[in-house]
Amino acid sequence: PRVRRQRQMCIRDRDITDAVLINKAIAGAVELSANQRHNSDVYADGELTTSDATTLLQFLVSMIKILPVTE
Repeated sequence: PRVRRQRQMCIRDRDITDAVLINKAIAGAVELSANQRHNSDVYADGELTTSDATTLLQFLVSMIKILPVTE
């Protein structure tokens, strides 16, 4: 069987596919590693929620300059 590798979601190379992966994890369609969950918490509230996906999208269109958002 063919195994699909999930992106590691590194801090430096985030893109739209990371926001999709966050939403899939929230929906239970994929399971993230501990490192992926940590890197996905861009809203910095300790939970993986739609706020993380939205924050990442805002970062990608330069509405937010620095991740994670801690305010």
